Amino acid sequence: MCQYHRDSSPSDSSSTAYSDQAYKRKVFSKDLEYEVVQELDGHVFCEVPDFLETIFPVDEALINSVYGILCRTKHSAYDTKTKRWSHYSFSPPTLEKTLYPQFVKLAGTVSNAVSQAMEVPAWETRAPTQTNGLRWYDCHDATPLSRDPYISEVRPDIVAALGVSAAKQPQIPWSRILVPVEVKKKETDGPALLQLLKYVRLVFRESADRCFVLGLVVACANVSVYLADRTGVIGSTVFNIHDEPKVFIRVIAGLASFSLDRLGWDTSMTTIHQQRIFSRSDLSSLTPKYSYQESWKQQQETTYWVITMPKPKPNGGYGVMDETATETFVLYKGVSMSRGGVIRGRATRVWKAWLWDELHLPQERRRVFVVKDSWRDDERHLEGEFYKKIGPARGVARMRSYSVVKINGHDDMTSSRTRSDLNVQGKPRCIDVSQRDIAHAKISASSPDRDRINTTRYLYALDYLPSFDLPETSPRGRTHSRIVIETYGWSIKYAASLVELVHAVNDVLHGYKTAYEEEVIHRDMSVENLLVTGNTEGGSEGFVIDFDYAKFLNDLAILDDPMSGTRPFMSGELLLGQPYYKSAGTDVRHRFYHDLESVLWILLWICLCKRGAGLRREALHQGTDKALTRRFRLLFEVTDIAVLGTNKQTAIRDEESFTSDLELIDDFYTPLKPLLERLWRILRTGYKTGHFDFAETFSAFMQAFDDAEKTLTEDPPVLTAEQEESVNLERERRRRDQCDWQHTPRPATKSGRAPAQSAIPETPDEDDAPEDDEREDSPTPAPRGRNAETDRKKLILVPDPEPPAPSAPQAPAPAGGVQTRSMSRASAAQGSSNVQTHPPSKAGGSSHTAPKKRGRRGGLSNQRTEERSSAGESGGQTRGTKRTRGRGDGGRGGAGAGRSQPDRKGKNKAG
Repeated sequence: MCQYHRDSSPSDSSSTAYSDQAYKRKVFSKDLEYEVVQELDGHVFCEVPDFLETIFPVDEALINSVYGILCRTKHSAYDTKTKRWSHYSFSPPTLEKTLYPQFVKLAGTVSNAVSQAMEVPAWETRAPTQTNGLRWYDCHDATPLSRDPYISEVRPDIVAALGVSAAKQPQIPWSRILVPVEVKKKETDGPALLQLLKYVRLVFRESADRCFVLGLVVACANVSVYLADRTGVIGSTVFNIHDEPKVFIRVIAGLASFSLDRLGWDTSMTTIHQQRIFSRSDLSSLTPKYSYQESWKQQQETTYWVITMPKPKPNGGYGVMDETATETFVLYKGVSMSRGGVIRGRATRVWKAWLWDELHLPQERRRVFVVKDSWRDDERHLEGEFYKKIGPARGVARMRSYSVVKINGHDDMTSSRTRSDLNVQGKPRCIDVSQRDIAHAKISASSPDRDRINTTRYLYALDYLPSFDLPETSPRGRTHSRIVIETYGWSIKYAASLVELVHAVNDVLHGYKTAYEEEVIHRDMSVENLLVTGNTEGGSEGFVIDFDYAKFLNDLAILDDPMSGTRPFMSGELLLGQPYYKSAGTDVRHRFYHDLESVLWILLWICLCKRGAGLRREALHQGTDKALTRRFRLLFEVTDIAVLGTNKQTAIRDEESFTSDLELIDDFYTPLKPLLERLWRILRTGYKTGHFDFAETFSAFMQAFDDAEKTLTEDPPVLTAEQEESVNLERERRRRDQCDWQHTPRPATKSGRAPAQSAIPETPDEDDAPEDDEREDSPTPAPRGRNAETDRKKLILVPDPEPPAPSAPQAPAPAGGVQTRSMSRASAAQGSSNVQTHPPSKAGGSSHTAPKKRGRRGGLSNQRTEERSSAGESGGQTRGTKRTRGRGDGGRGGAGAGRSQPDRKGKNKAG
């Protein structure tokens, strides 16, 4: 539903599409592994008890029937005497690729046996059952298809897919893959699980209709099964398919016989063929299908998504849904899609939509809605509940409907529907530890390959996935929900004039005030959550959206969620965890005045990095203005949270510092200097006195905007020809967007991508620059979020103890290691896990040697030193980094990382 774009190659002199695409694929591939590791940091659990029985609840009678069929055939697939599968390797082959056709054939044989076992004899009257049509393919030498020309060229070794042609060597789209398989290789540096999760992430990225993804790691005869959903990843114990044939049959039979929703397919989403005009007769005969039932074309997408939502209840009041009546929406254009391509997180996707009942109208007469699909934390309220509480109000987006997504009649929740209430409790695993140069160690007696006596052979049979030195924990669930918004607009950064900008923010303040009076605090005021409507005929010109991280004032704090917001615009008090002034006390909780401070930072951000109507400021983008570049970085792009907070504290407390910032703003925004200074004084006075009265503070803020709007209206600034052109460009962009009914995405260009065009626009970490008018966000690389790399270096990887064995080779011991978490960690009680764990340490020894970490991108430690030095020069006192238990957000990297979108703190960037 959306075209994916990347940044341009490092040199604009690249003259061919090939060089451009090859470069971007290479960078995207590197980013892919980085993002998987950061995204799943602390959220991977292996060897979950009862995993296979719970996730694959196959009837024992079916398993026994399939086993009997496989054992009694003329050329039996399984030999009960030797306890081996025929025609499948018992020991690791010299070349792993010889396993690919063997596994595909074996899985196909078991699937066929399942079909036979499910056949109903003629004399029985019960309804016949069928397999789901899942087929297995060896695709190790063919990259799955995608419409993104820059997608990584990683290739699963084997896949199980639906809707693929019966050709001998079919080309399989990522969106048709249900089960990717990674065959463990001797020469690979990283764990096979990490490689598998890269495939899983691409399946999520390419498939809007996927709730979770199952995957297999095959190490010759040893198999482990994994389930990845928006909460994280859980895995089974390793089993040997020769020794435990019925366990293998359970897995393959489940994959072959389960309904699609049990295999991760979002059956609440269907498709119809794209066409410009639908007659009433067309609509009456139209039957939506699942996406895999439609033909797939690489050059263009030819279908629309279709969903149903509850209808607003007649005379029921704003936000009251009729649970017995539904209405159908056609999602005709994706406007914010890449955040949905994560494994763990909110996975937010946003589309423009039409009502099904209006498809017979000409496109220009159909109402445009915005549909937002996301996975909320189970401890948070549905976003629609906040809109319902606030009611229709000036400055707040108008909601039409909201609901929890139902799959086959059940609420789509990771804890209950996806994981079937499976009890997951344990220490999370590290998935990016090098598999090379692991010291010799005794292999546990409970290993599925008890005959293995050396580490090299052991690591080929099993992934080495040490536990983090954290207390045992359980993953928190997520719930799949959707909301339909009637209000349409664009990010505040695209305000076409100063009057529109000021009026829009004033409208937002009115909306915020109404929400707060209804006991709702937004907690995420950002440049992407404040929108302009372009309304020039009266009415609201601005509104606020995205109440995902809002709270009711009487809500209790959520564990491990100390603060939320979009980091560049967050109050320094929240970043530091302490007041700007000691006289104000020590209590720092997210208050309304912190959101007002965010409004100040939003305006300053626009004034510093834009040159009018959303066009990027070249002096900043190219770095030619050193003072501007340095100051912008210190206020908005420092990756160290404490340093960023200190820099903002300095700007609030030191008038000279803030005044010097105002001198750096672009000429287009010069008339806003008095407004910015006035807002700064209101905030500084409140922080200094430790007193913010809600009514007084809001009255002062809104009066400042009223006065600024009056001044700009009575004495409008004279624009240069270049500024006039930028205003006209923005108005033309809006006109095109409002008439943009073309579903098929425009191709990527060398200069960037199309601008964000959304009623709920792209989130700050998404790139949204247009093709030719230089609309970009900040010009420096995006911070990765949560100091992820730096913090991970302090997270300790701990081995599980093994029984002493004098004859076993002794291993050097692991030393202290990586800590990605915020709070100090005490070593948890050591367990007895022995599969996929750290090889045992030297008997009786207490010192350890750290497992070797694989090469990682970046290296923030030097960057942090530089940032701290810069913060000191700017007048702020540098303090120790505040470490919070964040969620391992993975920032989005692009080829060349040519721009920085605001990064979120305390959020799942994943949507």
